[in-house]
Amino acid sequence: MAHEVHPKKIIKTEKGNIVLEKPDMFRTSAMSNSIYTYILTEEDLLKINKMESGEERDKYTQIQSLKKGYTLMQLMALSYVTKAPFHLNDYATEPLLDLKSFLEYATPQLLSEMMSAIKELGAIDPLSP
Repeated sequence: MAHEVHPKKIIKTEKGNIVLEKPDMFRTSAMSNSIYTYILTEEDLLKINKMESGEERDKYTQIQSLKKGYTLMQLMALSYVTKAPFHLNDYATEPLLDLKSFLEYATPQLLSEMMSAIKELGAIDPLSP
């Protein structure tokens, strides 16, 4: 029996299967570029500069950092998805539509299953027999 050159993990849901594969460089780059849509825009930086209280600046920056962390996890999970029952456009062209649809569909349990599948995909050597 031949091994898979492009290993996949399938998560079955009531509305359909979610197919996960290790993302190619194109999807990985799109994910990285999309992150900056969610953190410290120019308006955010101007807002921080106007804050007089160091405590207020620290609190704002902490919230933005948490937002970045959660968004990174969500976009990373989405970058592995090649087929799904939620909106899945060209990931590099419309990642915001995909992410919005994904977050409306995803539950904490589904995200947990996806992260486990992603971890397993990372342990598969596609060149091993």
